[in-house]
Amino acid sequence: TYAQRSARHHFEKNGVRRVAAVFDTRNRAYTESWLGEFRTAFTALGGTMAGEIAFEAGEGADHAALVGEMLTTRPDALLVVAGALD
Repeated sequence: TYAQRSARHHFEKNGVRRVAAVFDTRNRAYTESWLGEFRTAFTALGGTMAGEIAFEAGEGADHAALVGEMLTTRPDALLVVAGALD
């Protein structure tokens, strides 16, 4: 899957070892599945999920606060699993 390929690419080509993720709760069927596949592949390679934060997409979403919260875990990369507009 694309999530697995993404995990492999970031681990092997970009040297990412710690990822903090946010995922949209308005589309759980897609986002939780995608994040789960990424997590499984990434951790199998030796990576660590530094944090996973649920958020509700839309006009009320505070993206700056989400990024701030993700950065407190000191990740190598940030992962956003949401629709293209979010």
